Amino acid sequence: MTPLDGIRVIDVTEGAQGPYAATLIADLGAEVIKVERPGGEMMRYGGPTAGGLALPCLSICHGRAATVVLDLKSPDDMIKLRTLIAGADVFMQNWKIGSDARMGLSFEDCCRLNPRIVYVRSSGFGPVGPFAEEGSMDTMSQAAAGMIALSGNPADTGEWARMPMLDFISAFSASEAAMIGIHERDRTGQPQLVDSAQLSAALDVMGPELALSNHAPVQPSGRQSRHYGFGEMCETADGDWLAIECISEAQEQALAALLGGTFDGAAEKLRAHTTTALCQ
Repeated sequence: MTPLDGIRVIDVTEGAQGPYAATLIADLGAEVIKVERPGGEMMRYGGPTAGGLALPCLSICHGRAATVVLDLKSPDDMIKLRTLIAGADVFMQNWKIGSDARMGLSFEDCCRLNPRIVYVRSSGFGPVGPFAEEGSMDTMSQAAAGMIALSGNPADTGEWARMPMLDFISAFSASEAAMIGIHERDRTGQPQLVDSAQLSAALDVMGPELALSNHAPVQPSGRQSRHYGFGEMCETADGDWLAIECISEAQEQALAALLGGTFDGAAEKLRAHTTTALCQ
């Protein structure tokens, strides 16, 4: 017995954010029916591949009970999708804001099909605001949130994380929102609309940096810690790398002693000594 046994999810999302959120729900026992367009969703064409299969798609989209191919431009296939929604607990989509209404599949439309539906809407920037109707991918959301300005060479303008970080962070938010929606639906008997966005997920994980930015502009910090006196990625003499972070002066003193030196309260001197000692 798993927590979401008996819950049926209809998932029409593409990319990583929505499909991985559905996968997280499937891992807890929900029956996920994936709806893909003819030819397959975008993740089936992303690399790297092995044996003709897109490895990212395999890792993101496991756990589906079934995959159904529907052309949402076809009136007959739209009838089939509406029938699936009518028999589901959860409907998940990550279309551009407003697309659902144009397709006749808004929250209000789905409530008429199924008065107990939990409607999960994922997007780049959320349902309100100046960018609400804009589509987004992970890199664009990182840029809009200011996340790119936090890492990279301190003398440069920052760089984006080389993995789709916000796709996955926002997927956790979307799956959590779906489960809260299921609970609230069962508690009240009312349909539920829940939203998640890559931008809000970015602001959640950037909380400490946002606090710092209230006092001064936040610059890229390279491999150094932004929050403690000494935090580094240091290369050793044999070419390995060590991740070191000291969160107190006592730890800095212990590091200096371990490396055969003394700590005088200057993080820059400790950093130079550490680098020299590890490279010898």
